[in-house]
Amino acid sequence: MNTEKKNIHKESSQSRVFTITNFVLGSSSEKDEIKEGKISIYGGMAICSCTKGVFCFSINDKNYELSQGQIFTFLPRQTIKVISRSSDFFAQVLVFPIDFMPDYLSPINYEVVFRIIENPILSVSPKTTQAILQMHGLIVENYNDKEKAYKEEIIKAMLLAVVLEVGSEYAKHQQTRLPAVKTRKEELTEMFITLLLTHYKTGHHVAFYAEKMSITPKYLSAVMKEVIGLGALDCINEVVIAKVKSCLRNSQRTVLQISDEFNFPNSSFFGRYFKQHTGETPLQYRNHNQ
Repeated sequence: MNTEKKNIHKESSQSRVFTITNFVLGSSSEKDEIKEGKISIYGGMAICSCTKGVFCFSINDKNYELSQGQIFTFLPRQTIKVISRSSDFFAQVLVFPIDFMPDYLSPINYEVVFRIIENPILSVSPKTTQAILQMHGLIVENYNDKEKAYKEEIIKAMLLAVVLEVGSEYAKHQQTRLPAVKTRKEELTEMFITLLLTHYKTGHHVAFYAEKMSITPKYLSAVMKEVIGLGALDCINEVVIAKVKSCLRNSQRTVLQISDEFNFPNSSFFGRYFKQHTGETPLQYRNHNQ
């Protein structure tokens, strides 16, 4: 298994955008990456476990503080603005493509995902922190074992365990809190994501979902940008690409069959669409990831 961390765009010398195409291990000891400026992850998500110190940042102009005994879940295409970090700050970080977990962002689990959007930082018990760090250690150990058979499969299974552990903590937190009264914009966001995860094979345009929600495409995009910091079309493309990648990685269907399954006009249009969002043709992606 290869790791690839590619800087595809810089708004300024203090802005970093990473495209995640495979599994990435890291820690906050890589100080230059999180010292200042803005950080975005395209095509992947991250789970960060803080073991020491304090890290302050903002998402969509809302400030957060990550400290010892807390976990931070960084969703695809979110942008964090680094505010400050203590000199002793240390955290273990797992970054992975969202198509590694093709069923994680499902309608059943949407409430957990929405809670992460609402509050990306969660305080957990020392026992849970230890469990996550132990799994992180096992992932590192297997990753570094060059003679390990079925290494990628083992790491994916361990990664799933970490994701489910984090999801369990959010679900537990949701059960113990009073039901929150959602704003109209939050309700629309939840409705859109649920529809998207149901109709992503046929609905590739904002107007498709706006019509089902009885609102205008412009208003839907504005609501999504305000609530989660990502436009509606970006959300659509993110889900479609993730699902297509999963098909390319995990099935023997031809590019033409996948194109038809996802209701693209033809395989040429599908190939251009995929390359526009990934930098590779479908066949190139399949060859690099099998």
